[in-house]
Amino acid sequence: MLLITQKQLEILKQSARKLKKSASIPHHEALECVARQNGFHHWKHVCETRARVAATELASSEGLIAAFDYSEVDGIWNAVNRNEAPFVVDPIFVPLHYDTLFEIYANTEDVDENDYPMGKTLRENWSKEDVASFFEDEILSLTFFRYIGNKHFRSAEHALDLIEKHSFWPPRILWLQGKFINTFDAPAKIDGKVHGIRNTVNTNLSRYGFGMDSDFTSPNLEMVSKLGEIIERYLPYRTKKIADFVDSYGLKHVFEMFLGKYVGNGECILAMQNAGFQCEPHLPNALFNLSKRDYKRLRQDAEGAELKRRNER
Repeated sequence: MLLITQKQLEILKQSARKLKKSASIPHHEALECVARQNGFHHWKHVCETRARVAATELASSEGLIAAFDYSEVDGIWNAVNRNEAPFVVDPIFVPLHYDTLFEIYANTEDVDENDYPMGKTLRENWSKEDVASFFEDEILSLTFFRYIGNKHFRSAEHALDLIEKHSFWPPRILWLQGKFINTFDAPAKIDGKVHGIRNTVNTNLSRYGFGMDSDFTSPNLEMVSKLGEIIERYLPYRTKKIADFVDSYGLKHVFEMFLGKYVGNGECILAMQNAGFQCEPHLPNALFNLSKRDYKRLRQDAEGAELKRRNER
């Protein structure tokens, strides 16, 4: 596919000016010669090609591109076809940024067959040919959409809030104002509430945690909402790193002490994700970027609530 960026167009124009001077030919003839020398039929072909690329190039540097997996694209695709979503399919983005996308992919951490990190990048573990083959498989499974509305997005979260109105599943990738953002772990939301999380480490999240497929029961969203109120009150801070002093199973017992009711491990995980905590699965539980100070305060009040209930019996 022939593509031409604004910078490349200026280089072609400069080459035409030099050719005009050196060959003593009219400017339009120089433009035609330069066009053919660079694989185009004529200068008009150059201009037509540039026009097709211009919108994608502008969105790449200042706007929004969203990439959806083929298995999750139906919602946004149908909304676009009904002219209900301010997006268009963009076939130009990948060839325009192929090398950059490949470098990002090659430098991601490799995982084993269970999706556990291996501590090395794909480039370190595989040959260049293998990485290229993996990349082609990944990129072909994605459909890229370009935002054509007039909103200016302050953050990835702001962009996802808009996309949520048109697609149950969030995109796998955002390219926002020239920045690559991996949104694979973003939860699926309806009216701001989490209703789904993509399979992480090849497993589903049930009421009882990750990987409990033998007894799959969806998390109770009413309980998730109650936990959200407690989290908002007691757990305001997010640490930079995932904490390992308590996992979701231990945290869910603290919530049980606070409420005096059963809390599912999966409900605890969903509530924490809904509140904006990072989630690192450790089957069937999860770890979060949770402040130890906040946790101790929550546990202290939870133990007090449990003691009060016992004394009232």
